[in-house]
Amino acid sequence: MPPGTRLSGERAGIREAESETRSRAAGSLAGLERCAVTGGIPRAFAFDLARRFCYLPVLVPQGTRRSSKEVFMEARTFLAALLPAVLFGAAVFAAAQTANPVVVIKTNKGDITIELDAAKAPISVKNFLSYVDEKFYDGTIFHRVIKGFMIQGGGLTPDFVEKKAKAPIRNEAGNGLQNRRGSIAMARTQDLNSATCQFYINHVDNFALDDMKYAVFGRVLQGIDVVDAIANVPTGTIKGYADAPRQPITIASIRRQTATK
Repeated sequence: MPPGTRLSGERAGIREAESETRSRAAGSLAGLERCAVTGGIPRAFAFDLARRFCYLPVLVPQGTRRSSKEVFMEARTFLAALLPAVLFGAAVFAAAQTANPVVVIKTNKGDITIELDAAKAPISVKNFLSYVDEKFYDGTIFHRVIKGFMIQGGGLTPDFVEKKAKAPIRNEAGNGLQNRRGSIAMARTQDLNSATCQFYINHVDNFALDDMKYAVFGRVLQGIDVVDAIANVPTGTIKGYADAPRQPITIASIRRQTATK
């Protein structure tokens, strides 16, 4: 065998192992960087770690013989150190994807922030948001207000003209959400499946409404004091509507809450 043949073959083997390792690692570079950053590691540091992982075999001093097993052991050690950040980043990403929608009801008494439970009341939430996105509620009123019970609105204009609503939806009562203080639910007629656009917010715990199958689909996050203020306004009968505020309680708008950093 000519002198140097064995050494050349070993070097070729090392280069081949390095090339294979680099190729496998490169596919994970972008993903590792994203997960690390999401997990709270500074971008520059995360990229440097990922880059070092990608080119780990190249960092071996020239002339040093390293087996592919040794190289992959070092890569595994790196991944073990990075794993907590990766898992945390994945958890944050998953939470962002499953977060409940939030809307803000702007009234002439103040703002009410509502969290909608899309998991437990998907039909009601989808229906409500369809009205929100179409700006249907803009300029409507809370037309029925009963202190110690609830405030109801979303379907009438200040002149007590009923707005044309969409087709009624299926009742989702029994979904595990209760008619407790601050919860929002669908208003309806005696027909269980007659809810359309009107909703009410419970001023107090009204668990009897659970037995009567009134479907809750969210809760007040902020602005329960506004609910209290509305519930305490003077009321009477106006144009055939009992328990109507003597001074209109208007809904300027209902909008999805814009995400903030």
